[in-house]
Amino acid sequence: MLPFLLALAFAPPYAPPPCTPLLSPGGGLILVHGRIVDPTGAVIPHALVRLKTTTNDHSSYAKADGAGCYQIVTSPGKYMLQASSQGFAIPTRSIVVTTAEDNSFDLTLSVSFYSGPIVVADESTNSASIRICFVDPLGLPVDPVRFTVKTIVNPKHTYSSEQNTPAEGPTPWGCGNIYSVPWGEYTLTADAPGFERVQQKVVSEHTFVNQTVPMTPLPAKP
Repeated sequence: MLPFLLALAFAPPYAPPPCTPLLSPGGGLILVHGRIVDPTGAVIPHALVRLKTTTNDHSSYAKADGAGCYQIVTSPGKYMLQASSQGFAIPTRSIVVTTAEDNSFDLTLSVSFYSGPIVVADESTNSASIRICFVDPLGLPVDPVRFTVKTIVNPKHTYSSEQNTPAEGPTPWGCGNIYSVPWGEYTLTADAPGFERVQQKVVSEHTFVNQTVPMTPLPAKP
């Protein structure tokens, strides 16, 4: 028994097997891949990974698998790599994607005490905070997306995503918050490159309205 305990005490920490890239993009595209881990090196499964260009607002997303492995197909260039998972802060790593080497990038997420969006609303005055998230058919964020929320009674009263900071807490990106909105009915209009315009009703009758809006991709051009 003693030799076994000594071997266990001095055994190296567990290291998960390397992530195996499964995609072969071709056509001048490149596969960015890696693993999402916590400060101890343990894998963080199913984290949401974001690859954002440094020159514009375009972002690509992927879900890590159960082993914390992710992969995103993109073009050569400079990017910001981020990952989001409940209970963890969002790190940002600057990377350069090239054709000359294996583009493997791991991310370490540190523990965060933030557990959700902070709601600022006063029920006594019938005002609400509205949080809207836009997703594609795979459930991944639609980003960038621009939206407006207009009162039905007075369409000139408009709340815009341009006036509010998009949420980047431990929730999916592609979300926006509007604060101190009077209770009532509104018309939501949303536009995103490559997707059909969305127009639908939003009802604000509680202090916090949380709505997920699916968006439909535009038909591929022949």
